[in-house]
Amino acid sequence: GIIFREANLICDKQSDSIMHQIEVARLIASKIAYQWFSNVFSYNWWTQFWLHDGLATLFGEETIVKIFNDSTIMDFLIVQNQYESLHLGSYFDMNPQITNLLEIDSLFSFPRYLKALIALRMLQSAITDKVFRKNVRTYVNRYTFSSTVSFDFWSMQEPIEAFKCYIPSDKFLTWVTYRHYQTVKFEQEETDSYTGRLLQMYNPIGQERWWIPINLKNYKLRIAETFMENLTTCLTPDSPSVTLYVQQIDWAYDCIVNIQRAGKYVLKA
Repeated sequence: GIIFREANLICDKQSDSIMHQIEVARLIASKIAYQWFSNVFSYNWWTQFWLHDGLATLFGEETIVKIFNDSTIMDFLIVQNQYESLHLGSYFDMNPQITNLLEIDSLFSFPRYLKALIALRMLQSAITDKVFRKNVRTYVNRYTFSSTVSFDFWSMQEPIEAFKCYIPSDKFLTWVTYRHYQTVKFEQEETDSYTGRLLQMYNPIGQERWWIPINLKNYKLRIAETFMENLTTCLTPDSPSVTLYVQQIDWAYDCIVNIQRAGKYVLKA
């Protein structure tokens, strides 16, 4: 069954704010989704909770958007989750080594839900929602009532070819196994106002293992003599930067990086 504190469920449509109504619906939806995942999967150890926590929260929030029939709610939830995750992710260990029962409580902390959710949403954006849902269904059908590990989910994902990464999606485990987050910097060339660069800045933790999917809108990426309206690419340890060209000198207009805030990184200009 599902256990709630009664005070958290009290809601009056006439007197309560829309935000309170959303929070109540968000709590109920995520708990129902979590119960479903818990019923169909068994765990070989406590550290596997984060994956199903993240999936339950992700689908729970999508349910809220459909219930209220308002897509702007998702924009709010994404921004809220993103900023809180970036703030808390600097010091929070996603997969602590549990050596005794007293340490189990750390697996149910608030930052864990956020970090798992952001990593899954970034993967969803990278491989497209359609492919992501197909892989979740395959994962559920394959591992129902079995003892799973989180790597089973990531290892079955398709390579992120659309982002020119050509790497298996299990590389996304970096985002949940390491602390901190990445910073992407934009630099305009001093000698050419039409040219700029996006580059991955140094992160002292796991630098050699980070892949960052990048999606941009309104940029004109020149390949040979062809200009592309949008750009999807990937910053990697081997290719930590990408050069951009615009057809007009107005970077403020053309610069839309990290569409829908799907990436867990900070843009520094």
